[in-house]
Amino acid sequence: MKNVQDRSTSTAQDNSTSKVKPLPHRALILQGGGALGAYELGAIKALFEKLTKEDEKNKDRPLFDIVAGSSIGAVNATVLVSGVLNAQRANPSQPASEWWKSAIRDLEQFWQEISQFDYFDNPLLNPLWKGWWDSAGHMAEMNRIYWKIFFENYQVGFSEVPPFDAWLYYLRPDRYGQVASAESARRYRSFFLGSTFGIPKVLGPAMSQSSDLKFLNLGSPLFWRFKNTLTETLDKYWLEGGLPIQTRQGQPRLVLVSVDVQDCETAVAFDSYPKSDGTCYSEYGGEKKRTVRYEGIEKPHLLASMATHQLYEFPHMSVEGEQRYFWDGAYLSNTPLREVLHLHRDYWNVDEKSVPDLEVYIIDLYPATEKDVPQDPNSIQDREIDIKFHDKTKYDLTVASIVSDYVELVKELEALARKSSPEELDKILDKHPSSRQRDGSKRKQYRDLIKGRFAIKRSVYVERADDDDTIFGKAFDFSQATIRALIDSGYTDAEKAYEKSISESQQN
Repeated sequence: MKNVQDRSTSTAQDNSTSKVKPLPHRALILQGGGALGAYELGAIKALFEKLTKEDEKNKDRPLFDIVAGSSIGAVNATVLVSGVLNAQRANPSQPASEWWKSAIRDLEQFWQEISQFDYFDNPLLNPLWKGWWDSAGHMAEMNRIYWKIFFENYQVGFSEVPPFDAWLYYLRPDRYGQVASAESARRYRSFFLGSTFGIPKVLGPAMSQSSDLKFLNLGSPLFWRFKNTLTETLDKYWLEGGLPIQTRQGQPRLVLVSVDVQDCETAVAFDSYPKSDGTCYSEYGGEKKRTVRYEGIEKPHLLASMATHQLYEFPHMSVEGEQRYFWDGAYLSNTPLREVLHLHRDYWNVDEKSVPDLEVYIIDLYPATEKDVPQDPNSIQDREIDIKFHDKTKYDLTVASIVSDYVELVKELEALARKSSPEELDKILDKHPSSRQRDGSKRKQYRDLIKGRFAIKRSVYVERADDDDTIFGKAFDFSQATIRALIDSGYTDAEKAYEKSISESQQN
């Protein structure tokens, strides 16, 4: 991106020379979740309207300085950043808000393209389908209630006698689960067809390896997918058709998260911002650090961020001369806030510069709370997925805020001590802490603990809630009706989340 002139804004000043405290940088964190990524589009549209209104006096302020994502969140992030850069190249004199508006239009077009027409969305067929299904469901529920009353009033203890106390117990008609609603059945049909036969512009069909020869288990099939067609769909939305995405100050920073299949100690964060030496690379791992180098974010990095374990050939790349394989970043860090906080500090804390504060906008696709206890297999599996992938970063934000408060206190005490006894203060700051870093090495000095610290000035959580028609395979339901509903609910929820954050900041 060297041929694009960087635009200096109040969020990208050289903090070592500026006397005016820069505005906080904004970080957008996008989760993975397949078709649920349409919810993120709706939320982004609402945030654009709210934040551009907030920035009316500073139209050159970027909507977001950092856009990070895992899985489908990485796809949304890539389309957004590519759209901004393409618009910036085409119209460099426009305000930043216009570049972002163009990028959001690209993202909207992308979701229209990958959503699938479903015959049951037809306005003529849909009422007939819903009427038939709901009538059948009502009759089945009446039958279940009848048998429930029967067994409650006339059972004579046989349910406590083997084998009626075990597996036959669940064959009783009063134990049958409630029939789904017609809308839920429509979604399930879309999920089943998509997961089995593929989604033309998203994922290829599933191919079954019907037996497990390792343990001679013929009842343990594994489904492989030979093609991820989403990368081909993204051709028209990528930066100028396929250039590596490398950005600098004044341009959005793209961060995609993946995980090394053989080393999941830390996530792999592919970063569009070059390091201080001008090269792009990512470090990851535990005691043995690995470094993957690149010219900018390219399709293999995006594929690594969204590759499930079902791909016939896992995405791979050379890491220090060794072939390493990668899976979907959602498996390890579905809300890549921690990676953003580390990268933000590392980038700005060069040459003793102060680090800009952050505003964090997190779009959570998996509800943390549910009102009902799951009973049937579909609901149980659905809830399991929610628990695995819901946002778990609220504690990280709380800790970051507490640390920021302590750092502010230390700086106040440092200023006071420097007035009275600067020599003694330097002796204390030059000491080495007793604790160690994760790699086992000691921290350098006490003064290093307060360098590069920044505050979280605002955190906005946009949380999607399941409705009564939710299904286990919601990530595979790319039907047009579902995608439209997700976009609408994302927009509404983001408006509420933004207003809530404004209200809380005013109270504080």
